[in-house]
Amino acid sequence: MHTSLQDFSRKTASAIADRVVRAGLAAQRLLGETGELVDVALVLPPAAPLDLLTRLRVRGFGLGIDGFGTAHATLQELERLPLTEVKIAADALARGTASARGAEAFGATVQALRDQGLDVVCDGCDSPAEWELALQAGCRRAQGAFVGPPLAPEDLATWLRTWSGVL
Repeated sequence: MHTSLQDFSRKTASAIADRVVRAGLAAQRLLGETGELVDVALVLPPAAPLDLLTRLRVRGFGLGIDGFGTAHATLQELERLPLTEVKIAADALARGTASARGAEAFGATVQALRDQGLDVVCDGCDSPAEWELALQAGCRRAQGAFVGPPLAPEDLATWLRTWSGVL
């Protein structure tokens, strides 16, 4: 890889890490979603964007891809990336609840991702059926209307007291 790209990756990773430390945060507590960068990484020479992602992972940052199942990335291509998390697209979860065959495909996808050592998040968990499918498939985290709306930190305690979902 060209030296200027290595310098760019090194300087960018250092700048991000330094800002996180100055803010009093730990890199291990942060996750960057790399959706657009991953799509670019899959069509460019592998060393350029992957170098930056790898440097961030080495510094302890989590890296995730958003919308898996709707873009160009395949399970095999994900193996090349230093990811810690994959967020499955809401469309994939909805297809999983539409039929037994869809549920099987969804479950197999989740299992394949977990076999790669990735945490799997289900996006678009908007109904009890989607929640149940996510749990049965082995997803440890979900987001969507059934789970709860986006909240400010100060509103979390109130939401927890009133939520009627299944824990």
